[in-house]
Amino acid sequence: MGKKLLVVLTLSAALWKGAQASVITPEVTAMVTPTTYTLQVSVSITNKGDEAAYNVNSIIRIESIELSSKTLDNLPAEKNTTFHFSVPWKGKNPGKYFVEILVNYTDKSQYPFSAPSVAPFVWKEASTPQVFCNMKNVSIEKSSRLPLTFQNLSDHPLHLHFDLFLPRELHAASYERELSLSPYETREARIELLNQMGTDKSVYPIYTVIDYDENGHHFGTFSSSNLLIVHKTFFQRYGWAIAVLTLALTAVAVFQGTRTK
Repeated sequence: MGKKLLVVLTLSAALWKGAQASVITPEVTAMVTPTTYTLQVSVSITNKGDEAAYNVNSIIRIESIELSSKTLDNLPAEKNTTFHFSVPWKGKNPGKYFVEILVNYTDKSQYPFSAPSVAPFVWKEASTPQVFCNMKNVSIEKSSRLPLTFQNLSDHPLHLHFDLFLPRELHAASYERELSLSPYETREARIELLNQMGTDKSVYPIYTVIDYDENGHHFGTFSSSNLLIVHKTFFQRYGWAIAVLTLALTAVAVFQGTRTK
């Protein structure tokens, strides 16, 4: 049975027209339909903004497979398009899996943006993972450390694989994707994120996708949070230093004035 996932993405590309800003707001709907030997994946994109998106395409990833769609020249406001994928799929353990979906587009100035989302599906038989991951919302200017807290909810050890799924505007420094947890263990990992192309005040959804195999079954889960791009002004960056310097100069002036009396 096909599974639908609707993601209304908060990321907007701001395009200024005089005093009024126009935006591109992609709304993504994904349907994953498992068949005997393939996954049929449909990714529908509706531009909910009031400005056209250009060079629109979609990339999907599952396990070691990555497929890219054709590129649509432009997607006008309030219009939609759908990309279709057929993914080879056989010999997999039954259980819950996730497709990672990245929608790429540009504004009319050809500045690139992207919007990530994940689509769950069940292969043959549902499974309940015994692991939890907590992600916190973070802000970033040039770089920041993202804390991830993993918790084993079971009474036996678990060996996990996890993937941090980001928009292309961001980059994660190298990190270990395999993790072993003792029974009921909680462990924190910190991953350094780098802002490559993110624009000020943009908000991106980011995901941690976790999976493992056990006793002939596959278990998958994910956690998500939002990342805010914040570009500090000169005063925000150095205001404290300016304030200290001002106080010091004032103190010197007062002291010198006192001495001359």
